[in-house]
Amino acid sequence: MTIKITSRGFLLAATIATLASTQFTSPAMAYVCKNSYKQGEALSNSVVTGKANARKAWSTAAKSAYGLEWSVWTVAANRTTTCEWTGAKHYCIARAKPCQYVVQ
Repeated sequence: MTIKITSRGFLLAATIATLASTQFTSPAMAYVCKNSYKQGEALSNSVVTGKANARKAWSTAAKSAYGLEWSVWTVAANRTTTCEWTGAKHYCIARAKPCQYVVQ
C-alpha cells in the first residue's frame, strides 16, 4: 500500500505543523488575597444547609468589605467550614481569606 501526498496535502500538513508549534500567548492569571479572614455564620436544622448558608454569609461579608470580585467562596484562600450542634440547631461558621483573579 502506497500513500501519495499531493502538493495541497503537503501544504495543509505544513500549515498544521506550523500552527501546532506556534506558542499562543494568553494573559497570565494569578490570585491576589487579603491578609485578614472574613467570617460568615448560620443556624440551621441540617449541617448541609447550615454550611451553605454560612458560605453565603461569608460571601456577603466579603462583598461588603471589599467588593463583588472578592466575594467568591471557591476562589478564597484557607477556607474552612465547621458546624457544632447547639442542642437545637447546627451553628456553622465559614471562614476564609478573600481572593480575586488578577489578569496580568
